[in-house]
Amino acid sequence: MSLKSTRKILSVIFIIIIISAVGICISVASLILRVTFCTEYYVQRFFASDEIIKQCKENFNARIEVLEAQSSIPARAFEAVESFDEIISDSAISRLFGGHNTTLYTKDTVEKFEQLCIKYLDGNSIEYDETLVHNTADKVAQIYADCFGLENTTELTNFISDIETDYQNWLSVGLLLILLPIVRL
Repeated sequence: MSLKSTRKILSVIFIIIIISAVGICISVASLILRVTFCTEYYVQRFFASDEIIKQCKENFNARIEVLEAQSSIPARAFEAVESFDEIISDSAISRLFGGHNTTLYTKDTVEKFEQLCIKYLDGNSIEYDETLVHNTADKVAQIYADCFGLENTTELTNFISDIETDYQNWLSVGLLLILLPIVRL
């Protein structure tokens, strides 16, 4: 076997290895993106960890104490918010993957806070102005949305959607690059 034929054989083997490696990289990258950033469970693990939820609750409580000074409604009236179902089961991440509003500021949230205020004030026989209670509930709902919701998620939603639609194409290209050199031999 001459040196020229040995070089040709080595060149073909290296080309096969390089093309297959590129195919493997494309396939693995598309698969990793699909099973990580496009999976609610994975994203929930990192954005809704115990530490982050703890920080959000501390921020919420601090801002509620400021609101307590501005209104006549004590912060204790909103202690029940820590057990709101939205924090755990209907979080902003779940709403993101469900295609819903991720800000968590809704009319229902305002009504929940208004009911909490009224229950507290009625339970303690405190007279109140309904407009003040509604305005305070609206402010608390905004604070709640700021602490537990997500703003401006259109780019993230578009990214996830793009990955979902292009995933199979990239995986196919990667597999084709892996198989093409093998079939060619």
